[in-house]
Amino acid sequence: MVKDKLLADKGIDLRKKKTFGPRTASGAVAYGATEVVDGSDPWLQDHNILRIIAARKSNWDVEKFANELYRHMEWRQCNIPLPILNSQTIKLMKRGALYIHGRAKDLSPIIVLSMPAIAEALKAKEITTMAFCQLHDFVTNYIIQNMLIPGQVDKFMIIIDTSKFGVYQLPVSTFREANSLLSGNFHGYGQKDFMVNLTWMQSGIIGILRSFLSAENQAL
Repeated sequence: MVKDKLLADKGIDLRKKKTFGPRTASGAVAYGATEVVDGSDPWLQDHNILRIIAARKSNWDVEKFANELYRHMEWRQCNIPLPILNSQTIKLMKRGALYIHGRAKDLSPIIVLSMPAIAEALKAKEITTMAFCQLHDFVTNYIIQNMLIPGQVDKFMIIIDTSKFGVYQLPVSTFREANSLLSGNFHGYGQKDFMVNLTWMQSGIIGILRSFLSAENQAL
């Protein structure tokens, strides 16, 4: 039904197969600025679509699903199988802003978001919303393609290290823009988020970060 709606409203027939792309030169996604080419890429499977639907189970709105799927298709053209890594993204990676740190006891892959490294990048003016999003997409896509086992290990968790990070350093606008770009592309893959080394003064970070999440993600 969602596929039929996408075909009727947007002219995108997911039964057709296309090669990857087209992607923008920078790999950046500006929703509404990139035309989605008819067909689905070789990596798009029905379970990817079902994850989007399942994540919005509280609101069975076919039109909304179709619009979200169209945005996801636009994102996929630039980021699947892997996004372009520009010089700023590589600098963030080398600083250890976001990295894979083994597995939990249930074998779920662990992603660490280092706020001290983010603070250093902010001080050096090396971080942008797009660079952070591309790093997130790269790490997450790597996990999905290489570390998950469907039906056994199909989710990852995130640990947010807030040590040596002042509340005043929180890049609110960056996180707000990043959430807008990232939301809708990794539905159903996140298991739990943990914040460590959190002081009582930093507890306000939780409320600020949660305010950028959708109602569905806040319920996780």
